[in-house]
Amino acid sequence: MDGYRDYTNLDKMIDYINKKYADEYEVRYSTPSEYIDAIAKENITWPSKYDDLFPYSDHNGNQDIKSDFWTGYFTSKPNLKGYI
Repeated sequence: MDGYRDYTNLDKMIDYINKKYADEYEVRYSTPSEYIDAIAKENITWPSKYDDLFPYSDHNGNQDIKSDFWTGYFTSKPNLKGYI
């Protein structure tokens, strides 16, 4: 897919939602700093994970089981998961 087509379709979706659901939602392009500021306003305390970080499996029985394990998807510590 090319960027022009992706953003054209995204623009159409944003326009549609803003016209049809403007009383409930505002959909727009944003920046990482705006996102972080909005999250900070929610005053959420995020939990920390201190127990074992384990690899995940998506083995479906049709493939070699050795290739069905993967790590690093849900972590901020990919190096630690690499050691596991």
